[in-house]
Amino acid sequence: MPNFCSHCGAEVTDPTSKFCSACGKPLSQELGAAPSKQTTNDAKASFSDLVGKIKDATQKVSADLKSEDTQAKLKSFAEQAKTFATEKTKDLKEELGKINEARKETAMEASSLESRSNVEKTKVLASSFWSKLTSNQKIILVGMITLFIAVLMAMTGDGMEADARKEFKLNCKALSLEEKFSTFAEIEARTKPATEWSEKMTKKYSSPEDRRKYNEAFVKAKKSGCGFKSGADW
Repeated sequence: MPNFCSHCGAEVTDPTSKFCSACGKPLSQELGAAPSKQTTNDAKASFSDLVGKIKDATQKVSADLKSEDTQAKLKSFAEQAKTFATEKTKDLKEELGKINEARKETAMEASSLESRSNVEKTKVLASSFWSKLTSNQKIILVGMITLFIAVLMAMTGDGMEADARKEFKLNCKALSLEEKFSTFAEIEARTKPATEWSEKMTKKYSSPEDRRKYNEAFVKAKKSGCGFKSGADW
């Protein structure tokens, strides 16, 4: 029966070796057995738990971005940036140029951090870039970012509203295609995207409360119209 490294679980093929060929750690006199199935299952369970925590954290961040308090802060930052830009129009271009110069200087520092991990490198570069900016430049940068987020959120809305708009647009496309194709097979093939999306949304928003909210979002999306005349009422 083969022996295994007690540190990494790799098989030890040379019984006279004092170090593991896989991890390099010293081998004990009594080599361990192969990792048990229970150990593997525990590792899988830990990984699944980690994935779950990441998902929960992502959902929390998404919810926080949509909260009234966060929206108020974003609006405040945007207003500060707007006020500063209005009062300092002549200097704004110069400040933006300095921000860009700070960015270039920080980018040049990246070559000296090649030995570090990506996470550590990002932290160091972000800190270095931020330290090069004056208070006014920081206000401009934060304001630009928050304005971008506000515009993006205004364009896309929350996930449910975006999903409802997509379903409405697919239905519009299906209706317009129905007027151009005569056979059932042609209509079925051309309307398949709308059907599949509708089924996907039914599963995604399966609870009664989610279905109610989604239907309201869909009704809201319908108010924009399809952009063509159709006798169909859906």
